[in-house]
Amino acid sequence: MSHPAIRGAWYLPHRRQLDLMFGSGRHYRYFNVPADLATRFATALSKGRFYNAEIRGRFDCSEIGVDSARAA
Repeated sequence: MSHPAIRGAWYLPHRRQLDLMFGSGRHYRYFNVPADLATRFATALSKGRFYNAEIRGRFDCSEIGVDSARAA
């Protein structure tokens, strides 16, 4: 069964923090993400393509956890 690349996103502008939940169930927090980039991500037709081109490897991040129900 395939999962969407990104199934949830939350942005906290006062912290410049972007949280992403991936189809695998993994949850990552990205730091110092500009608000305009978060807005462009929110309106992107393909969240996965936007993530790979504009976010992945460009910001410090930490894994928050895994949604075990989705990871199975």
